[in-house]
Amino acid sequence: MSEVARSSGALPARRSRGIRVAPAFAVLLLAPGLSGCILGSERPELNVEVPAAYREAPKRSVDAAVPALDWWRGFRSKELTTLMEDAQVFNLDIAVALAQVVQADAQVGVNGAPLFPSITGTANAEQQKASSAGGGTGTGFTGGGSTFSTYNMGLTASYMIDFWGKNRATLYAAEESATVARYNREVVTLTTLVTVANTYFQVLAAQDELRVARRNRAAA
Repeated sequence: MSEVARSSGALPARRSRGIRVAPAFAVLLLAPGLSGCILGSERPELNVEVPAAYREAPKRSVDAAVPALDWWRGFRSKELTTLMEDAQVFNLDIAVALAQVVQADAQVGVNGAPLFPSITGTANAEQQKASSAGGGTGTGFTGGGSTFSTYNMGLTASYMIDFWGKNRATLYAAEESATVARYNREVVTLTTLVTVANTYFQVLAAQDELRVARRNRAAA
């Protein structure tokens, strides 16, 4: 009887633990959903503290490590210089990149137009001739008359308020697209020049290998 009483007395304690564990388990299940609702509410700080100088920083200026824009002239090769200049003029990829820059600039002008008032003008000119009445017989009208001209001009202006900032946001997007087009032009130009230079050096290396092979054959 004592064992049964002990076992029956332990049941409420287990139930109470189960009741206590159940809310905690429910909170764990709801935590991902609640975190998904508030995702993005907190943004990291962008003010990153950058030291003014580093201990291992070089003494010379940072711009000194940047190569010159016409770096290929440093090889003192007239043939390479000619190839590089021709590539910048006749390469179709560079021409397409330049055309995209012009197109992006034009799109900036189109998207920026709604931010300014729209003005419409009309003009009209008309010349009329009035017949003069004459005394006498017949129809009572003579062939003469006075001629006069009338001119009408009109000017209307309208402006749409960018209340929600749609037009300004569209203009900003177009300006960023124009910036991207300029970076793309620089990337295409640099890639083309590097490809021309690498191909030129590979041709020179192949010519040297061919020359050495011929000499080895002659020596053999």
